Amino acid sequence: MIHIVSDSSTLYSPAQAAAAGFHCVPLSVCVNDETYRDYDEITPRAMADACRKGAKVSSSQPAVGEKTELYSHLLENPDDTVLDITIADGLSGTYATACMARDLSEDPGRITVFNSRALGGPQRLMVETAVRMRNAGHSLEEILAVLLKMAESDVSTVTVSDLHFLADGGRIPKGLAAVGSMLRVLPTVVRREDGQSLDTLAGKALSGKWRRLSIKREWMLRM
Repeated sequence: MIHIVSDSSTLYSPAQAAAAGFHCVPLSVCVNDETYRDYDEITPRAMADACRKGAKVSSSQPAVGEKTELYSHLLENPDDTVLDITIADGLSGTYATACMARDLSEDPGRITVFNSRALGGPQRLMVETAVRMRNAGHSLEEILAVLLKMAESDVSTVTVSDLHFLADGGRIPKGLAAVGSMLRVLPTVVRREDGQSLDTLAGKALSGKWRRLSIKREWMLRM
């Protein structure tokens, strides 16, 4: 059995993930001084509402201990393996945490940590693809070959209404956020090819009081 593991960046709650055939470990979401488990203790709508009200919102990777405990549980059968598909290394510490948990496990050779080089929609698509291939009887090597093609070919763009959130998370320079807010631009941010950072692709002027967060995801899959 190949156990597929990922996190709530896939836009799945743990319960939804279980129904879909994989294991989802929630990210931690910090709203001001309070910390919540993503989807378990705070919904995406509540987090968006907090952002609109000016709260300082950030997210962080699951604890190493939680991942280690999950791996141990999933590997109780000596014939089973684990494939953990994480957020892009560089955009989150999730990949490093998963690697650390793997190295701390009793049998790290049975755990594969895959750097999706993405997050959100593309990462979700990779997880769903891995689950379908696993259920169809494909080997771990065959699954990884397809995931690698997906990671190398996807293009992800995000349009945001406030750059300060990205700047606070270290994903873009604070100077860029300050200039963008001053000029009242609505930039399109694209993930760089290395998957470890974001860059500004284009800008669109904001008008009046109407601001809206729109997320655009594009997937290119060449197989």
